[in-house]
Amino acid sequence: MRILSCCFVAVALAFAANSAQAQSTQATESMPSAITPTISLGQGTAPTTYGWAGTWFSDHYAGGYVGAVTALNSNLWTNGFLLRGDVSAGRYNYVSSGSDVDVTMHGADVMLGYRAIVGTSSFTIYGGPSYEAQPNGDPAAAIHGTEVGAKVFGDFSNKLTQDLELDLQGSFATPFSTYSATARLLYQVADRIWVGPQATLYGNRAPYQEGTVGAYVKYVARNYEMGASGGYRHPMKTTSGSQSDADGYFASIYIGVPFH
Repeated sequence: MRILSCCFVAVALAFAANSAQAQSTQATESMPSAITPTISLGQGTAPTTYGWAGTWFSDHYAGGYVGAVTALNSNLWTNGFLLRGDVSAGRYNYVSSGSDVDVTMHGADVMLGYRAIVGTSSFTIYGGPSYEAQPNGDPAAAIHGTEVGAKVFGDFSNKLTQDLELDLQGSFATPFSTYSATARLLYQVADRIWVGPQATLYGNRAPYQEGTVGAYVKYVARNYEMGASGGYRHPMKTTSGSQSDADGYFASIYIGVPFH
């Protein structure tokens, strides 16, 4: 509980510290990081691979993502090396010099990772090559073109009690210096149904930065998992006068499927 409290307090402090800086001299943004499902420890036959697909949208962005992770030892519920890949694409818009600018962008990564299981907790760290493409024709945009580099990604999941789960995720990618951090606290309100709060901080070197706070719900069936989240979006560092400068909403849905 102390870990989660620190995460939510950090996001809240970032909101306050940056709200006075919510103006920038350049018109540019980027794609929110895909909030992928955490692979929780379960019962029955352990999966060898887990795949997911989802969508993320807000007042000014709409996009989707797919990904998968596979255990090199054929068991995602034990210590061992993993291979993970992610692909994402979307479209965002903003106003620059009085004109609407629409940008369609995409990115991908392939990472090698290691997962450690300690009791009811799991920790995974990944690293590998990644790229992001931003074909933006706006001459004032700080983010444009294609960059290739490296990405690191980590996630932590812990069953605090039988009905209470803490999930943490974080990533940094050298293309456009993109970063994100997410915290969730989920409570099992019914058989197979988990709900709780979620907070996320996202940014890049534009500089662009935004935070989101909202609700998260997931349904865990025998052969699949479905989830949705939504709530309040607050830009912290962005373009003065742009549509995306205003506070707004975000929403996301996903489905995850284990393979045995």
